[in-house]
Formats: sequence, structure tokens, C-alpha cells
Amino acid sequence: MELEMKENNIPVRKENLAPHQYTVTLLQEGLRSGLISKQSMENIQTQVLSLFKDLVLRYTKYGSTSVTVETAEKLLNSLYFALDAGMAAADNPAENIALLKNTNIREIYEQGIAVISACLRESEKQYQNIRDNKLDIPLEAYNDTLEKALAEFFRHYNIVFAAQDVPASIDYPLLYDDQKGKGVFYIRQYLERLALETEFCRFFRREEIIKTLENYGRTYNIVYEETLINVCETVITNAVFSFLAGNTVPGLAISRLQYEILSEKLQKINPAELPALIAASLQEIINIYPVRHAKLREYLLNYQDTALIPRILDAAGQGNFQRLIISEAAQDLPDSHLSFQEGTRLSDERFRLIFSYILSREKIADKLQIIRSSIPSVQDLRDILQGECLFGEEYEALFHALNAVDLALLGRRVFLEERRSGPVRLASLLTESAEIDKGKENEKEWEWERRYLGFLQGLSRKKLKLVERYINELEPAENGN
Repeated sequence: MELEMKENNIPVRKENLAPHQYTVTLLQEGLRSGLISKQSMENIQTQVLSLFKDLVLRYTKYGSTSVTVETAEKLLNSLYFALDAGMAAADNPAENIALLKNTNIREIYEQGIAVISACLRESEKQYQNIRDNKLDIPLEAYNDTLEKALAEFFRHYNIVFAAQDVPASIDYPLLYDDQKGKGVFYIRQYLERLALETEFCRFFRREEIIKTLENYGRTYNIVYEETLINVCETVITNAVFSFLAGNTVPGLAISRLQYEILSEKLQKINPAELPALIAASLQEIINIYPVRHAKLREYLLNYQDTALIPRILDAAGQGNFQRLIISEAAQDLPDSHLSFQEGTRLSDERFRLIFSYILSREKIADKLQIIRSSIPSVQDLRDILQGECLFGEEYEALFHALNAVDLALLGRRVFLEERRSGPVRLASLLTESAEIDKGKENEKEWEWERRYLGFLQGLSRKKLKLVERYINELEPAENGN
């Protein structure tokens, strides 16, 4: 009979085990597979409840047995986080199920607390090492993350009552960042990857890195110091192009002439041959420096396959490498150079492809990079904003990356009706913003405009006046927008 199934009849399905909710999903799988009986489950739950009660008492300093629902949820999550950590050593679900059935749950919990404590000590040492050897670059997000955010994490992290939390705002983006990670395990992963990226960047002279970042800012007409840029991504990309441009010792500098020759060369190559060309170039760079650390080699090659090659193929498809190859040609761009033009639109097929690619990315830094490198017109940008592939604070991150002219181009659409009545006066309009969005609260396509208004309200008076001037002075766009 089904109710009398033996333990090995239905194996545990590893795909049903969530790494960040391991104990909970393991118990569910154990019950489903028959490896855990209802009686064993009740026994385990009773022990967990006893632990939880003790945790509540410790939290209230033995003054009460009741806490708010929010606090209770946080304490329970912290408890399960420790149980997950206590079983991390055994990578076999069946072994961990046996551990839950045959070992006192309190022992597993205490083992987990010990694992978390050890991880915290190791991570703090690694943090200090990275901080002592950090790159000397004027990126605000990078410096703030190292000097403030991570220090704040180690000051406020609570192993017992909030082990799953990350009590800090980590803004600097990595090449790869598993943002589903929790607690000190997330921080350990973040630091390990940041250490790898720092190691690679140190192969290059600081002056070259700074010059490349400055040209990056000119290329996209942004204040690069204030933008969420991953310096390692910029360094890897330009190092590959520098090598392809013919520099015998791979560096980062690419002259105007080299850019012209390389751009023409890449456009003539069959797209099917580009991946092998890029792979060979990066491998040569790895060999020359040399990159001895196996994890760093794996990290670089993973970036090559998942991001660098797709971006290069994308640029080749458009026939334009101007936003991908950061060269000295950027120094010729005037201050009024626009990140987004009016007029030239993407084809419907091309737009759908780019839209789906943006939607598939989890990191806002990745989304911004795709928008910068693939969206040529402000009309396409507005369609992207209306398409709901950005969420929450991602809108503000995009607006922050735009210059005053780009913000004005968006504003010409937002304030279309107001412009028909005369010059736009942003200060008074933003004061009356509740009237501007009246009747549009339930329209999803209005979300980006609401976020845009909120962003303008936070601008300095000087920049707001500049955006206002451009809204009133720019030439009319297509269709009067």
C-alpha cells in the first residue's frame, strides 16, 4: 500500500531543495518521500518550537514569552538559518534527513551557531585585508561599500536573533552577485568575489584604470564617480579590446586610430567567429599576466561566456561598438553629447529582444549597462520604462545615471500638456505633482512618470533649473513630443 512505502521507494528530489530555505524544504521532501514519518516530523517540530521559545525568552531578556508577529518571524528565520548552517557539512539530503531524525535539534542548532561564528570571524579578516589593499579609485559606491557599509555590517550583525539579515546597504555591484544569499554567508561570498575582482584589476596601472573610467564617463555622458559601475567589468572588457587592437602588452588604453581600425575589423568578422576570437584574446591575457589563481581564471571565463561575448555579439549586430570599446575617442565628445538621441528607433524585433534581455537580469547594474549599450533613442527608452522591466528603486538608479539633457528629453513627454501652454516651470509643477498624476494612479504605464517626478523633486536647485532649460529649449521631437 502507498501508506506503507519504504524509505528508498521515493528518492529525495534535490531540485525541490531551496539553498536559502534548506531545512524547511528538506523536511517537506523527507515527508513526501517517506524518509520522515509523521511521528518523526511532529518530534522535530516540537524540538524546533522548544528552541524558538528559548530564543524569544533570550530576546526579551527573560521578561516575556510574547513578541510581535514581525519579531517572531525574524527570530524563527534566524533559528532556521542556524539549522541550515548546522547541516551544511553533509551535502547528502538523505544523510541530513537522518541527522534531523536521530540528533537532538538543539545540537544541530548549536553547531550551526558555531559555523556562523567561524564564518563571521573569517569574513571580517578577509574584509580587513581587502580594505587595506583596496583600489585607489574615486568610485563613490566602491569606497562607501568598503569604508562604511561593510564596516556597518560587522558592527551590527546579530548571530542569534537576526542571523539571516544583512544590516548594511551594499551598493557596489559585482560581476556576479547572488542577491538571494543571506546573512554572513552572503557577505562571505561578496567578499570572495570582490577579492577576485580586485586581484585582476591590480594587474593594471592605476592611471590606466582612472583614464578608462574617465573615458567611460565621457562615452555615456555621466559622472562616473557617482554611478554604479563595476570597475572590473570595465577593465576586463577594455583589456580584451586593447589586445585585439594590437597592443603587445595588454593594457587598457585604446587610441582613436586603434578604435577606428578595430571597430571596422570587428564589423567585418563573421559573428559566428567572434566568440572564439574573444575567448582566445582573454586566454592570452590570462597567460601573460599570469593569472595563477584557479578561482580567478574560472571567474573571468564565466564572465566571458555569460556577459562579454553576448554584449560583443549584440554590438556587432547593431554595427556599432562606440559604447562598448572605451577609447581615447571619448575625449573628443562635447559636454552636450547625448546618451540617447531622438529619431532613430529600434526595429520591433530588436526591441523585443533587448527588452527580454533586460527583464532577465537581476542586477540593476546589468540592466543599466544593456540600456546604455543597446538603446539608441529616447523614444525607445520611454518604451522600456513603460514596459515594466524595471522595479522599485531601479527607476531612480536609471534616472541617476542620466544627464540633464536625457532627463529633459523624458520630461518633454511627461510635461507635454504643460508645454503646450507655455514654458515649463518645474518648481511649481513639482509642488503640484499630485495634480499632474491625478486620474493616473491605477495606470501601470504611469509608474515610470511618477518615479520620474519623485526623482526630480530630489534634485538640487541648480540641476533642476538646467533640466527645465533643456525641456524648454530642445528642438521638438518626432510627433511633437
